[in-house]
Amino acid sequence: MLHWLSFAERLDDLIRDAESEEEWHATLRMDAQVLRPLGYRQLGSDALMSFRRRRFEGAVRTAATAGR
Repeated sequence: MLHWLSFAERLDDLIRDAESEEEWHATLRMDAQVLRPLGYRQLGSDALMSFRRRRFEGAVRTAATAGR
């Protein structure tokens, strides 16, 4: 789940430790900028799926107890 965010943090550390005007450095910066939103999107998606699962399980329990 936090894979994208942790990878972006590792790239940030590399960028900070290896300042350069070379093209590879700019590419690393762009990669880090793209990975962070992917990580937050994944977190949001996981949270939504967890919410839906809990809601569905609650509805199933309610239906099961109402049928008794």
